[in-house]
Amino acid sequence: MPEALPYLRRLCSLNLDFTGVRHIPATLGALTDLVELGMEGNAIEEPYDALYRKHPLLLVHISNPSVAHLDLSECGLTELPPQIGSLTGLQTLDLSDNRIIDLHDGLGQLAGLTSLNLDGNPLARIWGQIRTGMGKSDLDVVTFLNEKAPALDLSGCGFMDLPVQMRVHARFLGKLDASNNKLVMIPEWLSTFSSLHTLILDNNELELFPEEVCAVPSLEVLSLNGNACTEIPPFIGSMKSLRVLSCDSNGLESLPDEICDVLTLEELVLSNNTISSLPEKFGALIALKKLDVSINGLEDLPDSFVELTGLLEFDAKVNKLKRLPRDIGNLTSLKRFNLASNQIAELPMSMGRMISLSELRLNNNRLQALPYRLCLHTRFSVVQLAGNFLPEVPSALNVQGESNCQYLMRLFAKIFEDIATNDDQRQARAEARKQERLGSRAGSRAGSAAEGRPPAPPPPPPGAETLKSREPSQVRRERVDRLDFLNVPAVSAGHEVELEDIVSRGQGAPPPGRSFSREAASAIPDHEAKSPAPGILGYRGGDSDDPPPPPPPPPPPPGADDGGAGGVVMRPRRGGARRQMSLRDAGDDAPPAPPPPPV
Repeated sequence: MPEALPYLRRLCSLNLDFTGVRHIPATLGALTDLVELGMEGNAIEEPYDALYRKHPLLLVHISNPSVAHLDLSECGLTELPPQIGSLTGLQTLDLSDNRIIDLHDGLGQLAGLTSLNLDGNPLARIWGQIRTGMGKSDLDVVTFLNEKAPALDLSGCGFMDLPVQMRVHARFLGKLDASNNKLVMIPEWLSTFSSLHTLILDNNELELFPEEVCAVPSLEVLSLNGNACTEIPPFIGSMKSLRVLSCDSNGLESLPDEICDVLTLEELVLSNNTISSLPEKFGALIALKKLDVSINGLEDLPDSFVELTGLLEFDAKVNKLKRLPRDIGNLTSLKRFNLASNQIAELPMSMGRMISLSELRLNNNRLQALPYRLCLHTRFSVVQLAGNFLPEVPSALNVQGESNCQYLMRLFAKIFEDIATNDDQRQARAEARKQERLGSRAGSRAGSAAEGRPPAPPPPPPGAETLKSREPSQVRRERVDRLDFLNVPAVSAGHEVELEDIVSRGQGAPPPGRSFSREAASAIPDHEAKSPAPGILGYRGGDSDDPPPPPPPPPPPPGADDGGAGGVVMRPRRGGARRQMSLRDAGDDAPPAPPPPPV
């Protein structure tokens, strides 16, 4: 065929009969204005000879990138023309009633194709499974052959193994749905899919949790619902990108502790299994937003469960739960709470703090009361309480709608208000006892002031010198200096004591272990005599560990030098100062004080 032929773009008729042409170049597609073509008597290679027999101009259209519709039916084709992938503008393609067995990647490059007909061809099994699967069409074959496809839907195709032709998707495939097949294992080459983030393997025949899946580096969503896996292996902890794990309706009996290492997990579905407990470290899944453990055999929740403060949905219906953690109210973000059909007899009072609840399902339990503060919430849209031992109220116990929910909960609030009051009072008394045991220093000083007693002195600073740490002689001297010579016990600063009255009655210092007489004590205010003021050193009697004070000095003889005013008597004044008083002011006729007893 002449090399300059493609440049004859306005050519309308071309006759190449009996010219010995065998190969049809792709440049023939540039003759878009051609309306007549003759190639009789030439041994044209397949599959072009079949196209020529159907219609000569098909040899032009098969190489024209702008062609939109192409009918290659009943051409006797055994394979696709190699340049089919260059028809980027193709929208409809009819390949029916040919003898095509296998399909090649060129078909997958027809991204704009909206209609494909492969009926009447003896296609290989894999293509027949893909195009006839549940909800499938011939266009799914095109997607499968497109190595840059972001997602593949192979659900319901009856595969027992994933087809090896999938390996062309290792670089770009992001989502694979292989549910509703008969898969019994997952091939190792799936771990090479570097971009795969979603894998759906629901309703297959997997008996072992696929280890190959855990090796997919970027996997975020894994669904294994409706299989026969009896356990989740420990290497689940290596899936550092996993956000969603769904294992509904398997044979799971327990969870490995390593699942608590998947800190990125946001949604965990474990319903319809036989799980009896959750790992103790379950609260480490702080990113968890949805947890479904319904229809299992759970008897208790771990104490760490209350650390799931980001949880939005929790479904634990149809289990054997008898109690909830005391601090379940820490789940303040929880919106949907389903504990129907359990054995719960009492709800923790902390549930009153769950301010985000909108759906509360507690039907078919053993409840006799509800937390009062929970009844005051106004955001409920669904409340189900039937099947418990709650008091009768003039309302259905399973309601929906905000107004109906508020009405029901207000009825219960009126019933449980008295119980809440008693509980609050008990809590207040317990708190008061706790404060009393603690006995803070500030509270102690405040109590002393309320009773009319002077406040207790603050503790000495670290390293301060105390009386007992000093030498006895130094203590004795300081006591002599600070005490009046009559040795009046426990006189607080700020009060004067008329000591001359005591002298006039002949009262001296009391002997060790004895107190003042009634007349002497009457000169001291009652509250000071009963409660010695701290900081004033006085005679404390025989119950003290300190040495007894020295005997008071004898009074000066009459006529002694007193500065022209007779003898001098020292008596306390306000503020701890002393003033001098003449003996004549105290009374000239006052008898001298008797000598002190020997120490």
